[in-house]
Amino acid sequence: MLQSKCEAFLMSSTKIHIFLAICLMLLAGYRTVAQPPAGKDTARILHIITTAQQLLSSGYTDSGRQYFAEALQDSRHTRYAYGTVMSLTGLGVISGTEGDYPAALAYFEEALLHIDTGSERYNNQQAILHSNIGGIYQAWGEYAQSMTHLEKAVRIKEMQEQNKGLEELYNNIAAVLIETRQPDKALYFIEKGFHIASGNGDTNNLIRLMINQGIVLSALNQLHGSDSVFRAVLEINKHSPVPGMIQLVYRSQGEIALKKGQYHQAVAYLEKARDHALPDPFSLNSTLLMLARSYLRIGSYDKAEATLREALLKAQDHDILADRVQAHGFLAELYAARGDYQNAYAARQEQLYWNDSLGKRANRQLTNQIEVRYRTALLGKELAEQQLTIRTQENSIYIRNIWIGITIAGMLLLLLLIILITRSNRHKQRLKDEKVTNLIRQQELSEIKAVMNGEEKERVRLARDIHDGIMVQFSSVMMKLNAILEKTESPAVKQELQHLEDHLDKATNSLRKTAHSLMPDMLLEEGISEALYYFCNTLQQDLSLRILFDQNGIPSRYEVQFELSVYRIVQELLQNVVKHAGATEAIVQVDYRDEVLYITVEDNGKGMDNSDTEKAEGMGLRSIRARMLALGGKMEIESSKGIGTAVHLEFDRSKKNKES
Repeated sequence: MLQSKCEAFLMSSTKIHIFLAICLMLLAGYRTVAQPPAGKDTARILHIITTAQQLLSSGYTDSGRQYFAEALQDSRHTRYAYGTVMSLTGLGVISGTEGDYPAALAYFEEALLHIDTGSERYNNQQAILHSNIGGIYQAWGEYAQSMTHLEKAVRIKEMQEQNKGLEELYNNIAAVLIETRQPDKALYFIEKGFHIASGNGDTNNLIRLMINQGIVLSALNQLHGSDSVFRAVLEINKHSPVPGMIQLVYRSQGEIALKKGQYHQAVAYLEKARDHALPDPFSLNSTLLMLARSYLRIGSYDKAEATLREALLKAQDHDILADRVQAHGFLAELYAARGDYQNAYAARQEQLYWNDSLGKRANRQLTNQIEVRYRTALLGKELAEQQLTIRTQENSIYIRNIWIGITIAGMLLLLLLIILITRSNRHKQRLKDEKVTNLIRQQELSEIKAVMNGEEKERVRLARDIHDGIMVQFSSVMMKLNAILEKTESPAVKQELQHLEDHLDKATNSLRKTAHSLMPDMLLEEGISEALYYFCNTLQQDLSLRILFDQNGIPSRYEVQFELSVYRIVQELLQNVVKHAGATEAIVQVDYRDEVLYITVEDNGKGMDNSDTEKAEGMGLRSIRARMLALGGKMEIESSKGIGTAVHLEFDRSKKNKES
C-alpha cells in the first residue's frame, strides 16, 4: 500500500509541473503575429495593445488588464478582428497566470472564433491559442481534450519553417502522457523536445524537459537516474534560474526519498520545497500532503497533524476534493497510530465520503457557456440565410404552380380526386394493420419494461447492502489492522500484516466499484454524459484497455428511467469489449444534436464476420436489442475481422416528446 501511495504522489507531481508550464507558456508564448496595415483607428488600437504587452512583461498585471480591456472594446466597436484576437489573448494570459483558468479558457476560445483560418498570418497566433487551451484542460485532468488542442498546435507549428515553440508543445504532450501512465511514450516526446531546445539554446525549456525526464525515470523505478537528473537541474538553475522550478525539484527529490524509505531525508527535501512553494493552493497543498506523510513515517505526529490541518483548510477554501480525500486518509492513519480509534473511524468515513464526491464531480458549465456564445454569434447569420432560402423557394413554387394551373388544371383536379379516394382506402387499411401491430408491440414492450424495472430494483437493493453494510465493516477491519501493524515490531509478522492489508484494500476498492456499477449515483445527479465518463475512467483503471470518452453538443437531461436504461446498454457493450474483443483501445462517443441522442461504442479488437455476428447475437446482443426496442431506439453494428467493431445507437427524443 505504501508503494502504491508513493507512486500516486509521484504522478501528482506532474500537476505542479503543469501549473508552472502553463504560467511560463502563457507569458513566453504570447507573441505578436505579422500586423496588418493600420489605419487611423487600428493604429491607435495597436499602440494600446503594445503598451499593455509591455506592462504585462514588466509585471504590472492590473494596468495591463485595463489596457487590454480598452483595446478589446475599441476593436469590437470598429470590427477590427486582429485587435480583438490580440486583446482577448492578452486577457486570457493574465487570467491564466493568476490561476483563473475558466476565465482564461473563455478568452482563448472566443479569440479562436475571430481568427481567419484561411489567412496564414494568423497561424502562429492560432497555434498559441490551441497550446494555451490544451494546457488549461491539462491542469483540469481533461486529458483527451488537452491532447486534441495540443495536437492541433503541433500540426500548425510543424508546417512552419521555424521550429521555435515546438519544444514547449512536445514537453506538454509528455506531461499528459505521464499523467495517463504512458512513460515510454512520454520519453519519446521529451527526446524530441531536447533536440529542438538544444539547437535553439533554450535553457528554460531544457530545464522543464529535464524535470519531466526525472519524473518519468522515477515512475519507471529508475530512482538513481531520476535523482541524477534533478541534481543536474539544480546545478543549471543556479546559473539560469527559472521561476518556480526549484521547489518542484526539491519536492520530486522528497518523493524519491520517500519511495526509498529514507523518511528523514524526505522531510529535509520537502521542507525546502515548502519554503520555496508558489502561492497557488494546488502546488502548496501537494507539498504539504507529502510532507505530512513523511512526518507520519518518522513519528512526528504533532507536526504531521498541524501540516494536515493546514492542507485541509486550503483544500476546503479552494474546493480541492482530491486533497480533502488524501488529508482525511492521513488523519485516519495518524489517529490510529495514537490509539484514538473513534477519531480515526470518523476521519476514514470523511475520506470515503469525499472520495465518492470526487468521482461524481464534473463541471461542464464552461463548455455550455462557450457553446451558447458561439450559437448566439451565428444566430443572425443563420436566420438571414434561412429567410433568403425560404423566399427563393416560395418564388419558385409560385411560378411553377401558375404554369401547372394554366396548362393542366382540369387533369390535375381529376387526378387529385382519384388519388384522394385511393389514399383514403389505403389509409383506413393501414390504420387497421397498425393498430393490431401496435397492440402486439405494446404488449411485448410492457413485458420487457417489467423485466428491466425488476432488474434495476434488485441492483438498487444489492448496491445499498454493499455500501451500507459490507463497506462499513471493511473500513473498521482496515483501521484495526493498521493499528496492529503500527504496534507490531516483528518484521516477519509486519510483512504478513502488510500483505493482508493490501488484499483488504483491493477488496474494498472492488466492492466500491461494484456498488457504483450497480447503482450509479452520478447518473441521478449529473446525467447520462457524466455517468458514462466516470464509468469509462473507472473501468480502464484495472485493465490494459484504454477507453476514451468524447462528447459533442450541449448535454440534456432526460427522465431517470431512460437515462438508466441507456447507461446499462453502454455498460453491457463495454463489458462485451473487455470480455470478447481482445482490444487495446475503445472509444465512447456521445453526440447531442437537436433532440436526438447518438452514442457510438467502438473498439480496435478482433472484430467479427457474418457468422460471428450471428453467434454474438445469441450471446448478448439480443438483450441489448430488447432494451433498444423498449426505448424506441435504433442500433446498427459495423464489424470487420481483425479491425474492430462499432455499435451505433440512436434515440430520437422528439418523438417521445410529441407522444407525451
